[in-house]
Amino acid sequence: MRKHILLGLLTSALAACSSDSGGLDSDGGAAQDATVEVDSGEEVMDAGMADNGINPDAAPRDAGTVDPTAEPYRTTRDRGTPESRIDIVIVGDGYTAEELSTTYVEHDQNLTSNMFTRRSSRRDVTQPFRRYGDYFNVHRIHLASNESGIDEGDTERDTALDGTTACGGGFGGGICYVDADKVHAAIDAALAGSGITPDWRIVVLNTSEKASGVIEDPRGNIAVFPGGFGGNAAHLARMHGLREIAKAFAGAEYEFGGISTPYTGAEFDAPNVTVTATAPKWAHWMGFDDDQDDISAIGSYEGGAGYDQGVYRPTEVSKMGPIDNGNTYRYNVVTREAIILAMYDKLSVILDGEDNSQPLTDPVVLWVQTLDQDLLDVEWSIDDRIIEDQTDPALGITDWAARNGVGAGTYTVRARVYDDSDWVRIEPRAGMEQTREWTVTLTR
Repeated sequence: MRKHILLGLLTSALAACSSDSGGLDSDGGAAQDATVEVDSGEEVMDAGMADNGINPDAAPRDAGTVDPTAEPYRTTRDRGTPESRIDIVIVGDGYTAEELSTTYVEHDQNLTSNMFTRRSSRRDVTQPFRRYGDYFNVHRIHLASNESGIDEGDTERDTALDGTTACGGGFGGGICYVDADKVHAAIDAALAGSGITPDWRIVVLNTSEKASGVIEDPRGNIAVFPGGFGGNAAHLARMHGLREIAKAFAGAEYEFGGISTPYTGAEFDAPNVTVTATAPKWAHWMGFDDDQDDISAIGSYEGGAGYDQGVYRPTEVSKMGPIDNGNTYRYNVVTREAIILAMYDKLSVILDGEDNSQPLTDPVVLWVQTLDQDLLDVEWSIDDRIIEDQTDPALGITDWAARNGVGAGTYTVRARVYDDSDWVRIEPRAGMEQTREWTVTLTR
């Protein structure tokens, strides 16, 4: 497989070089992509092929019964090696052995498939996950409970993770938890020997009650959502899951109030709430309005992090706000940006490349393997001067130099791989670009 990849890169590089008559551009710089993504008009599952050639969304993966002993987990979305992707691990509580292949699958897929799905009427409701879907693998843990459902009110049930809706504390009565130690133990046991390290841990509860929240844990935060909330309106359960994902893994805060006493504490770490009415945190987005729906322009609106007063949020409504029958809002651009940065914090945009541990003499080709060829651009330079029209992940350096009058000498050649999405405005764009460089001596 590796030989085929390198042969393809070399062929691409030489083809690009043979058609290139350009020289060096000292100005450099990449144009911002201002294209607005338009939905296809219908709901379509992302059926891209996995790196190992398996169709990760094929129906047979969820066919038949599940034996947790024989199959402790199932990979339902495979876009690359665990080292090169964000691995979402989902585990359920309150699902009996019989429900692991029915209700549990339904509740899991409602979130972990639909978050990467194209939708027409709510075209941006799952962004940025729809755009960056190939950055994720998903693994579903098979954990059976002795009883169906979770603790609700005076009704107690014998479940694997001690899920409950009677959490106490928090605000609004909807912050719910499970036993974090049992969650981590279940995930570790199921994935033992697999080579998979969970990046995002999600618990789905077998309940129709409003039961969602985040467990902050140094071993890894846990997002919790109610798989059956909303009944036939399954999007409401999904909205809970997506809201908790943003809080657990991107550090976003809830954008609703509830406590009437004004907040007088310290500034929040969260990117989407502030104690300052002028909202300098999102000044780079202030006034932005893409007119897609009634989410409102970016501004400063009072109420957030559970407080009615003294805390300000970026938009009037958003996915981080309260969830009811009318809330299928998208993330506002401030939270969307935070999620993208959180994703890149877990990733490397350059996965591999031509060895650069030693100086090279007259190399035929230099190459990098990028995380994604559609979302990432490649910029080549020699001694800090941009090479025009060379955007492939491979560069036939000796052939290019000969055709462009670059003589013998020792040069520093760089490949900069970057995501120039205008969905991120904050600087620095941490994790969204990397550079690999070589010391190259040309003798002719």
